[in-house]
Amino acid sequence: MTKMRKILIGTMLLILLSSVGYGADWKSFGKDADNNEWFYDIQSVSRDQDTAKIWTKIVLSDQAKADFIKKIQHNKPPSLSYEPPEFYNAQKEAELSQKDRIKKENINHRIDRYEIDCVKNRIKVMSSAWFDSGENVIHNENPPDPLFSEITPNSIEEQLLKIICNNGKEGK
Repeated sequence: MTKMRKILIGTMLLILLSSVGYGADWKSFGKDADNNEWFYDIQSVSRDQDTAKIWTKIVLSDQAKADFIKKIQHNKPPSLSYEPPEFYNAQKEAELSQKDRIKKENINHRIDRYEIDCVKNRIKVMSSAWFDSGENVIHNENPPDPLFSEITPNSIEEQLLKIICNNGKEGK
């Protein structure tokens, strides 16, 4: 991928995330097994016949924040719904300045763009950005070709599927 293309994709992501963050109508729908609180943006739901796309916000628990800090201190990628991200650049993370590491230690939440296959009960992460308490992006990931994974029964993702795919009652 060329440098110009990476810059363009990064700029587009920041524009999208900033519009989602400030114009969003976040609605809480539960906590996951790690006690992170999940929200979805009602205004961002877009549906076609079989799939839906949605922005989510995950406010990290103290334990999740500690795990994130531990991973970056050991130059490991933060975990999403897929591991390990093939596009993760460990060398780049290893070159972080001390200032960047301190910034990452103020991790607060992440915002993800999901695509949900309502028919096959599958989900994929289209993009993810991690924010500090000052709403600064401190880490982002854009998998080049994200893959669907099955939604685990009784998971937070299954709750999201039920809300979003429930005959469009919650979305557009």
